[in-house]
Amino acid sequence: MITTGAVLALAYVVYQRPLERNRPIYAKVIDQLQQGALKSNPSGPIRLPGSLRRASVDGEIYVSRPSTNQLLVVFKTWKGKGRNMEGLLYSSQMIAVPTVGKDYYGNLTVSVGPIALVLEKQIDSNWHRVSYRLD
Repeated sequence: MITTGAVLALAYVVYQRPLERNRPIYAKVIDQLQQGALKSNPSGPIRLPGSLRRASVDGEIYVSRPSTNQLLVVFKTWKGKGRNMEGLLYSSQMIAVPTVGKDYYGNLTVSVGPIALVLEKQIDSNWHRVSYRLD
């Protein structure tokens, strides 16, 4: 039998641990995007430079700027076949309603780069757990 404590511990490992463990490198990537040292690519992923590659399992991130002061960055935590992935979405501001859509199954989605990611769970005011599983 699975206890409530075991479920809470698993939730912490799945949702919080990758964020807490990698927060310093995520902050470096976000800072470089905000300063213009890394350029957005609306048609695809951005390949991170060597010193920042460990911020994503494959060294790539997706970035979108849906409005003037809004920055969305996806750090992959798992990569599957095709573009299938799980990751952490950083949003510099609360994700605005016009930015959020729904997929065929009714899941809330947000487009970052060329893909519509399912918003799995909000971790805190700036971070969400996201996935893409259509390939």
